[in-house]
Amino acid sequence: MNRKVKSEKAKNEWFVGEKKVVYCDTKTTLLKNSMPISNKYFLIPILIGIIPLIMSIKNFSSENIVFLVVAILNLGVILLMFYIAKIFNKNKLKTYSTDSKINFILNKTEKRMVSIYFLINAIVESLIILVFYLIFFEYIDIEFFNIIIISTVVLSSIVALGFIYIKKKINDLDEELTSKNKNSEIIVDDDDYWIDGIYYYNPNDSSKMVNSRFGYNITYNMATKHGYFMAKKLDKIVLGATFLLMIILMLPSEFATSSISFNDNSPNISISSFPYSYDLDYNDIESITITNEPISFKLRTNGIATDTKCIGNFKSDKYGKCRVYLYFDGEDNTPKYIVMKLKNNKFDYLIYNTKDDKNTEKVYSKLQKNLD
Repeated sequence: MNRKVKSEKAKNEWFVGEKKVVYCDTKTTLLKNSMPISNKYFLIPILIGIIPLIMSIKNFSSENIVFLVVAILNLGVILLMFYIAKIFNKNKLKTYSTDSKINFILNKTEKRMVSIYFLINAIVESLIILVFYLIFFEYIDIEFFNIIIISTVVLSSIVALGFIYIKKKINDLDEELTSKNKNSEIIVDDDDYWIDGIYYYNPNDSSKMVNSRFGYNITYNMATKHGYFMAKKLDKIVLGATFLLMIILMLPSEFATSSISFNDNSPNISISSFPYSYDLDYNDIESITITNEPISFKLRTNGIATDTKCIGNFKSDKYGKCRVYLYFDGEDNTPKYIVMKLKNNKFDYLIYNTKDDKNTEKVYSKLQKNLD
């Protein structure tokens, strides 16, 4: 109701008290309610982001731990966007001219558009993660994968161009409004506050975030503790944490080798390959063959795929959903491998070999003997 009243007052030029002209703009410090969208709307991307987290917990295993980590990071990114939007909206109002009305319009428009931009960014990011989780956990048919990839690229491009649109819109609006009264222009030379023309450092400005001097971006006021942390420390912390996470998740699986063992008790067959170990019984196998036909995969839902090995969960045109432990010996892209057709299992086939064809044949003979 308060916003409606203000809108009517502005529309009809109603004033309370004496109507006067303000030459020195002191009203901008009082305009804290610049009406960005409510913070509660960020509950939308947060709720969307919780779905992949629930899915990764429901399907949790040692091999799917990366999905849990990504789901947590996804929520962290959404919360970071919310935090940045909130900080931006709390910045002190900028003075474009001596006309309070122009300042109010420009500040109100920019903060509202920026808050909407970060909200849309968070929603798109959370939807992209959700869709890929639905694919990986097979809630969506893989036939739509190409359409989803194209949609993701288009949406990401729109979001990337969104901030450029906002800055252009504000600049155009500023030019349009201030051009009506050239006598009210304020000429400011703030070279002293821009280090190398790039980094903003102004101890007299309490704003934590400001518009970049060039281009269509925002930067931080490094004279504030928050701005210094975001500009100098946060990227190093994120980079270091990401690198450490890659080492923790990637190195063990990169250097791990696969081995198969046979037991008299259930499970009869155990394949060890951190973090993609797998157990099954003889009665889970419908048929078994050995071949050296060329094999290709159209999708890796998780696991490792290099020139020398493929380990994890894959999809193949010929074998469908399959669990793969496949090694390629140097330039030999057609090694011998065992193909087990499974029944009553989440995989259609299990594909296995060792680094040596002779050892692969020995494993096949033992499996064939035990099945007979």
